[in-house]
Formats: sequence, C-alpha cells, structure tokens
Amino acid sequence: MSWAPGQGISELPEGTGYRIAKDDWMIVQVHYNLTEEALAGTEDKTKFHVRWADSVEREGHFFLPDDLLSSLATPDPIELAPGEPSVKFSFDFEPGNFLKYLGAESGQLLGVLPHMHQYGRKQRVELVEGDAGPQCVADVQRWDFNWQLYYFYEQPIR
Repeated sequence: MSWAPGQGISELPEGTGYRIAKDDWMIVQVHYNLTEEALAGTEDKTKFHVRWADSVEREGHFFLPDDLLSSLATPDPIELAPGEPSVKFSFDFEPGNFLKYLGAESGQLLGVLPHMHQYGRKQRVELVEGDAGPQCVADVQRWDFNWQLYYFYEQPIR
C-alpha cells in the first residue's frame, strides 16, 4: 500500500488486505516541502493508523510498474526532452510476470493510483489481452496534483 500527502484515508475494497508477517517492516516515507517559507520551523506531527485482521477474503498486492521511474536506478536513465510543451512516454508491462512472481495463475486488477507529481498532464492505461482491442482501465485527461488517490473499480478486472 502507498499513501501520498493530501490523499486522506486509503481504504482497500471490502474483504481485501495485505499480508504482513511478524518480522516485516512498515516504512513511512514523508516528502517535506522545504521551499514553503510559512512551514519553516514547524514540527512534523505525522500519524498513521493501520487496521489489522487475522484473515481476509482476498489478499491484495501493490505494485508500481513504471519504466521511467525504474530507469533512474540504471546507468542509462531515460531522459525526456526538456523545454517541450508535451513529451509522450509509454511502456509495456506484462502482468503475467508479476503473477508468476507471486506464484499465481491469475489475478484481478482492483484499481489504479494515478501519480505524476506536478510533471504529468495526461495518463492513459490500457489493458491488452490476446487479439482483443485495448481496454481503457484509466484515463486522466487533465491531471491535478490533488488527485493522488486510489481509484477502485466497482467490478475488478480479471
């Protein structure tokens, strides 16, 4: 699970939870706005709450397929052309590889978390299976930084 400032409470769909073992770590990363003069000298009062359950109907997994972000940890990171009014970037992701990693035959897409900081303007995610045409699973046409929220589908996508 992830969380971004301004996101509010993150609630997974009913009956869904993440497995957390006794020795697992929970890491909270906080981005501070050090350029806002009004915040100088203020104290961090961050709190977070976790709802625990002995079991859930469906185990959830969070993953962030992002070739642009992942490239930053390589010797040859992807660079977008600077100063352009618009730069298109796209990549392919094979969910089957993630399912194999989990040891699963199939899975369900429960939702998406569009996340572009203040850099992106549009985001479209399409699911392509076999010979079928692309199925749009997320389409943000005018990004707003305050929309960094989880968007769960009424019906999960297999």
